Amino acid sequence: MCNLSEGIEEKGIKKGIETGRLETIAECLRNGTMNDAKRLLKATGEEIEKATELFLKKGE
Repeated sequence: MCNLSEGIEEKGIKKGIETGRLETIAECLRNGTMNDAKRLLKATGEEIEKATELFLKKGE
C-alpha cells in the first residue's frame, strides 16, 4: 500500500507541475509574445498549443 500511495502522490505532483507550467506559458502569451515563452521557458510548440487551448481560449 505504501508504494501505491507514493505512486499516486508522485503522479499528482507531476500533473501539478505540468499545469503550473502551462499556466505560466499562457501568462507569457497574454503579456508578451510566443517568442518570449519559447525563449524564457524553453516551451515547445506542443506546450504552447496546450496552454492556448486550456487557458486562453476558455477564459478570453
